[in-house]
Amino acid sequence: MRANPRDIRIALALVGLALIAAGPVAVLAPATVATAFGIPAATADARAYLLASATRDVALGIWLLALVRLRPGRRVLASSLSAIALVAAGDAVNVAAYAGWQPALVLHIGGLFVLLVLGLYLWRADVDGI
Repeated sequence: MRANPRDIRIALALVGLALIAAGPVAVLAPATVATAFGIPAATADARAYLLASATRDVALGIWLLALVRLRPGRRVLASSLSAIALVAAGDAVNVAAYAGWQPALVLHIGGLFVLLVLGLYLWRADVDGI
């Protein structure tokens, strides 16, 4: 199967931008982000972890955008997506362990699924010039 490199770059850039958006939103609306994440942040200590998580997401998003710009080989992209998927998996486990099954898990599990599908596709696809 031959993929369009431009479409893949756009998909990767959208994932990166979504991750980057977590930072400013966490600063401007921490309670909303905490609810979306699945763990309340009612105390200053809890908000500190929320901001650390948002900083991590911003850094991962910038990494993805840098890769899109630098156009490394598809396996570098696939490996990076797989590593970022581990973060989504960790977030899902954290939410499930702390708060049980809830709608916020859909965000983490959905992100995990998207990252794994993109990563697996890039690993196996016949596509150059991404």
